[in-house]
Amino acid sequence: MEFKEEMKTVIIPSVERMIEKEKAHLTDLQATKARIENMSFVKKLFHSDLTSISNKIDSFIINSTNSLKHLETRLKEYKEFI
Repeated sequence: MEFKEEMKTVIIPSVERMIEKEKAHLTDLQATKARIENMSFVKKLFHSDLTSISNKIDSFIINSTNSLKHLETRLKEYKEFI
């Protein structure tokens, strides 16, 4: 298979699937953070633990956002290449 044909049939669809999975992952992380922040009874009992968990989720959100941007950039470049 020619490289450009492989790009069209294998690589680009794979990157598109990775983007969709990363978007779903990011949405789940954001929903988890929102759920945790809305648990008022948990805030009162475990404030420091909750802050730590929230900070870790923030870190995951940043990493996921960066991964998503990277994948979207690669996809754009791959499509321009072919």
